[in-house]
Amino acid sequence: VTEGIIPTLSVLCTHSNPQIQLNAIWALMNCSREASDVIVKQIRTSVSLEHIIMLLQHQQNEDLIMKCLGLLMNLTQSMEESDSIMDEHGVGLIQTLGAILAVGCSDQICEQALCVLVNLSSGCTRSRDRIAESDLVVQCLVQLLRTNKNTSVLMACCKLIQYLSDISHAGHSHRQNCLEKVGIQLCLQKMEFTENSHLQEVAKQILELFSTSSL
Repeated sequence: VTEGIIPTLSVLCTHSNPQIQLNAIWALMNCSREASDVIVKQIRTSVSLEHIIMLLQHQQNEDLIMKCLGLLMNLTQSMEESDSIMDEHGVGLIQTLGAILAVGCSDQICEQALCVLVNLSSGCTRSRDRIAESDLVVQCLVQLLRTNKNTSVLMACCKLIQYLSDISHAGHSHRQNCLEKVGIQLCLQKMEFTENSHLQEVAKQILELFSTSSL
């Protein structure tokens, strides 16, 4: 990284050879994992996020999708970078992540897409609002809660819902209303009776946020 590899990898992300493209994104994902703010900013200024989003929209290669999502997850770890990415690419990124959840990808990809949304929702009020206002995303959350059996996916869904409904942040009533309209509360109430004690507890905690907000 200190020898200036990031710009070279960024160029290779757009290479016509799919394997070179995959390896470049994979390398950038590794460079960005638990990286310093300086390295993250360098990657942000070098990599075309429009291209990464385009790959997510049109790629069938699950390995490449996972690497793209892993890179996005690492780049959105800090609230500052998360908000910056939302300001520049929010509409397209939210729509793309929602589409990934909607098409029935593997549980691993669903969990990764949800983790990116969790990072994006950890930022400012505007970022949280835009995610909660996405009909595609919230409908996918309901569908996953109703039909998915994978604990990691369900926990990621709950974490995102928890962030969006957190009463310690401005605008929580509006976001909770967006979630209520699609039946999130009913899904959480049913989850209270699941055999998984961790899911039971997190469902109970989120429902308490909704009940506290209505007082």
